[in-house]
Order: sequence, then structure tokens, then C-alpha cells
Amino acid sequence: MVVVIVIANAWYLVGMSNPDAIGWTSQIASVVCHHGLCLQPSIDPNAGFITQVEGHLAAMDWLHFHLPWWNPFTGLGAPLAGEMQSGALSPLVLLFALPGGLLWFHMALEVIGGVSAYLLVRRLFPTELLACVGGILFGLNGTLAWVGNAVENPVPFLPLALLGVELIIRGVGRKRWGWSLLAIAIALSMYAGFPEVAALDDLLVVVYALVRGWTLPRGDRKAGIGQLAWGLGVGGLLSLPILVAFKDFLKVALIGIHSNASAALISPKMIPMFLDPYIYGGLAAYHSATPYWDGAGGYFTMGVFVLALFGLTGPTQRPLRWAMGGWVAISLMGATNALGTRALWNLIPGLHQIVLGRYVIASCEMAMILLALFGLDDLIARRRGRVTWIVTGSLAIVTFIVMLLWVSGVTAGSSGGTLNELMVVAGRSIPFVLLLVIVYAGFQRSSSLAAVLIAGALTIDALFSFGLAEVFVPAKVTEERGPIAFLQKNLGLYRFASAGPISPNWGTYFSINELNAHDLPFPAAFANFVNTQLPIGMAQSPFMYMVYQGVAESADYEASMAARLGTFENAGVKYLVTYEARPMNPTLRAEGLRLAYADGTLAIYQLPAPQAFYTANNCTTSQVTFSSVQVTCSKASTLVRRELWMPGWSASVNGRGATVGNEASLPSGNGVMAGVAAPYQVVSLPQGSSTVRFHFLPPHERLAEGGFLVGVIAMAWAWRQNRQSTASRARRRAPRRTWPFTK
Repeated sequence: MVVVIVIANAWYLVGMSNPDAIGWTSQIASVVCHHGLCLQPSIDPNAGFITQVEGHLAAMDWLHFHLPWWNPFTGLGAPLAGEMQSGALSPLVLLFALPGGLLWFHMALEVIGGVSAYLLVRRLFPTELLACVGGILFGLNGTLAWVGNAVENPVPFLPLALLGVELIIRGVGRKRWGWSLLAIAIALSMYAGFPEVAALDDLLVVVYALVRGWTLPRGDRKAGIGQLAWGLGVGGLLSLPILVAFKDFLKVALIGIHSNASAALISPKMIPMFLDPYIYGGLAAYHSATPYWDGAGGYFTMGVFVLALFGLTGPTQRPLRWAMGGWVAISLMGATNALGTRALWNLIPGLHQIVLGRYVIASCEMAMILLALFGLDDLIARRRGRVTWIVTGSLAIVTFIVMLLWVSGVTAGSSGGTLNELMVVAGRSIPFVLLLVIVYAGFQRSSSLAAVLIAGALTIDALFSFGLAEVFVPAKVTEERGPIAFLQKNLGLYRFASAGPISPNWGTYFSINELNAHDLPFPAAFANFVNTQLPIGMAQSPFMYMVYQGVAESADYEASMAARLGTFENAGVKYLVTYEARPMNPTLRAEGLRLAYADGTLAIYQLPAPQAFYTANNCTTSQVTFSSVQVTCSKASTLVRRELWMPGWSASVNGRGATVGNEASLPSGNGVMAGVAAPYQVVSLPQGSSTVRFHFLPPHERLAEGGFLVGVIAMAWAWRQNRQSTASRARRRAPRRTWPFTK
């Protein structure tokens, strides 16, 4: 099973394609395409802006023995762990320290998901074959294949949580402590960094637990519920450090569409992509199909669909089958608002903030895979008549043909090039052929032959669907190191602003301070500062400060800077990065910006009077670092630190605690511009020499750490109890020893 997952990534592993997100999201890399065709390795560009960039920063912080609470390199600074999407407190984030870290991180998710699904299925079905198929199907599921950003991160821990529930159900009355595995799975899914997906997955876990718990003898149900409660409760305690950091950030952040995502629905024409992933060709290959790719969250494949359809009405474990089928139906109805069902989802607290069509698909994939395995098990065991299989197979074939006719106009007439057209042909024909193989195999007299044929077809379908997206990803990605090296050498604690080149957040990847930013949640204070003092010159979403149309919009940004040059300088901006091909804004040139670097593509201009990171009237600074400074003042003064003020920042002056205030409360002077309400930090200083140190910790994190410690103690107790129980069972099974020669 793990070998199959490795094979699915072989195109990347042997270097035929390069999935590094820097190639398609940073604007500071050149790429070599396969025969002139370059497709994205994933749907969501936040795979680069956030997952790779901020994951790398978190990994570096851990390796330098710093807890990754804060990101100083984006905007005016922002929470890192509390932002969640970075997955900063997840153990897997350390993989971003490796070359090609994004690939290793994603492969780790696939392996964990596959192995967890294998172990779950092994306890539900009697054959090793079904367990291997289940592991392959989930390890190579559509969400992990397509999405690319932090939406993927919690997905592998869903089958692990279901496995914990299964161990609880099977261990009731025998003092097995399966709830500890459930607790670990819940905590890992939260630390993974996308709470919306984790929450929806946990809802499926609750449904699964209720159905499986109902099968317990009446006298064991109370014990089963107790262990489930322990698992959920301890999992919550273990998750407190990340959940509290997230909650504290939300109090001072904007969440964009997630303030109410009820209107974020998927088009019915996306449904065919669930069954035939490449019915519209490669990822974003056709402009006419872009709206469907933008909302995609994964797929099932036709092979899984026909077996799930067959497995839905089987004779064994009917409550579980119907629960899984119901979950898929209600989820997709809610995602499309069929019959107004989105309103029913909104009744669950917090669900109105979730983009259901993107985030619920992973749990639907899990449910569909379990149903498909029930169907395959029914075929192998010959529990159903041939007529049922004929009806199911015919319905699947007709569904496929109707889908093709329905969506044929989407790509018809669109010029995607010969290779794109070939991908459409392959994407539509190969799944259909594999569907026919599965239907044919269901009629074989030999159960073993049927099982092998179907398992083989499902594996090939999974490999094809997962791997096709890799084929036309750029063959080679080369970073443009010149401008990065210049900024790393000359920027120090100052910032640079980008009029297009060097996309937001990529400064974080190279440890250089970038004023531009893109994230969600987004610091409300910085958003307000941007909108009132540093407008970009065009309409902006409430969670970004970026130029995203290259040269076409860079002129607007430069005009905005020209009108407010003093504010940019007061924000510590030392350099403007722009395009060399377009003449410099004449007002900026008249203000004294001078060319500091050019390479034929990018140009870097130095602003005439940028403010230092630390300023204080009547004082001199020395030994300057991001978190500390030595200040000598001729009289009492106020230190301004040009980093975003936010609850959680603390300071010490000569070892004594000091209040960190907000610069907006200061009068002009002391480096503060009149009429500019900037959200920088300020600390009062005495006369003489002072060592000032700064530290960030989410406001309620100490309480969260206490809860985490309680959770760890509970886990240790569970481990001890489990060990004693295992030893007791071993003693009961051990044969009695007798003396030699004793009859």
C-alpha cells in the first residue's frame, strides 16, 4: 500500500516534474514546461502563499528552539501559530525544513492517511485485500491529490479517529483504552491547521460513533459512551494550545468570507468532477472550466461510485452503510443548497462560516470508500444476486454517459491546445474503461478473480486520478536568487514593498521583511492601516495587501506610494521592488528614489528616508535585533517599535516588566507622523541606558498549557492502565510452570 502511494508520486520523486509552489505563486522563479504546457500542481495558490512559506518559517523556528508564535516577515508582523493555516504546532511541519519540503509534507499526509485507513478497514472486514484497497483509495484521495493548501492537513487523521472509535467499540468491557487513540487523532487534526475541515471530520466521527455504539449490548453502552467522552474530552485538552492561540487571534482579525459563507455554494456542474476527476481536462487547463476548479475539494472516481452504490443496500451492518450514504447525500445537498438544505447545516453552531462544498469533501471521500468496500465485500462473499449488480452497473454506466453529454459544452470550442485536449480524452475514456472492467468483474464465477480484477481496477483508477495532475507540472523550477540575495544583504530590519514582483508572504520564506501580505485570518489593525494610510490603488479583498496582475497594476501601486511616500517610510520601508521594463513613476523619481538593483526584469529602488525599526527621541540605539535593543537616552523618552501591536506582546526594560502600548495613542513627534494612526508598539524608557526585550505569547496561552498538561497526564494514566491490563491478560494466558519430573 505504501509502495503504491510512493509510485503515485514517482513523477515528482524522479524529477520529471517539480511541485514546488515557488514556481507558480512567487513571481520570482522561472520554469521549464513539458512541451510548452505548464499546469498547476494543485488548485489553491495558498499552497505557496501560506502552506509552504509559513510552514517553512515554523520549521526553522522549531529547529532554532523557538516556539513559532509570531511571523515578523509579513505586513507589519502577524501571529503564526494562531493563524492556523501554517500548521505551526504540528509535528509534520518539520518536514518543510527539508529541500522540497512541500512534497515530503504532502507525501507524509498521504502515507498517514493510507496507513490509518488500512488499519481501520482491517478491523471492519476479514480480508487483507480490502484493507490494502481501502488504504490506497484514502491515501490517494481526491482532496490530497488536488487542493494543495492547508485544507489537506487534517484529512489523514479522520480514519485515525474512526479507528479510535472502532477500538473503543470492540474493547468495551475488556479495559482497552482505545479512547487515547481517538484523543490523539482529534488533537493532531486540530494542530494540522485547518479547523473547518477538522470540525466537519469530527462530525462524521460523531455520526460513526453513534451508529457503532448502537450495536453494543445495552449493558455496555454506558461504558462505550464514557470512553468516547474521554477521547473527545482529552483530545480537546491536548488541542488547547493551538485552539486558544487561534481564538485570541480571531478577536482582533478579519475572516473575510468566513463571517458568513452560507452563499458559497458549488455549481451542480461540479458534481461530474466528483465521479470523473478530469472530465474538464487538467487542473485549470480550460478557462471555461475555471469556476468549477476554483470550488473543487476532491473527488470519488467512478470505480468507487459504482461499488458504493452497490454497497449501500447490502445486508450486513446496514446502519453504518446508511449512515455513510446519508452523510454523502446530505453533505452534497448542503454544498449545492438542494432543497434548501444549506439552512439545515447552518443550524449547527459555526457551520454558517464554513465553505461546505470545499471542506466537507474529504469526509465524503471517507464515507464513499467505506461504502465501496462494503460493496466489494458483498461481491466477494456473494451476498447479493446478479440482478442487483446488473442494475447497479447499468445505472453507473448510464450516469457516466449522461454526465458526458451534460458537460460536453464546457470545453467544446475552447482552445486548450493539443495536450489539453488529449488530457480531456484520457480523463473521460480511462475511467469509463475501468468502470466497465469493474462491472464485468462482478459477473465472474470465481470470487477470487472478481476481487483481484476489481482491486486492480480501483488501484489503477486511484493512480491515474492522483498522478495525471503531475504530468504537466513544470519540469524544472529555478529561483531568481539575484533580488533575494540583494535584499537579504541590505534590508536588515527594514521592509520592502512590492509593486508586483515577489508575491506576498514569499519574503517570509527568505527571512526578509515584506510590507505586502496575504492571509486569513488577517490582522484587522493592519487592514485598517492599509485602507486608511497605504491604499494599494485598486479594490482589495479584506485579507490581502498585494498586487496580483503584474505590470498592469504595478503603476497603480507606485502612484499610491507617490501620494503617501512619508507613510511608507514611516512604516520602515527601505526598498520598492518593481518591474524594470516600465519607467519609474515620475513623482517617485522626483522624491529622490534611486535605483539600487536591476537584473533586466526586476528593479529595486531605495526610498530616501526610511525610519528605523526602533526610534526614540533624545536616544541612541545599538545592539539591535528583532526582539531586543540597547537604548541610551539623555532624558526619559518613548521607544517606538515598528511591529504590529496586538494583545500578547510584552516587554522588559532592564529585566523589569514594562507595558507595551499602541503608537496610535502618541502625539506626533518621536518618529510618529501627524495624522497617521499607525498600529506600532511603544514602550516608556527612563533616562540612561536600557536593555529592552520583547516577547509574544497569545494572551491566554498559559491557561491552555495547563489544560494541555492535564491532557498529557490523562494519556499517561491511560497508557499505564492499558499496560497493566495487557500484563494481566498475559498472566492469565500463561501456562503454569511445574517442577521437573513432576507428574
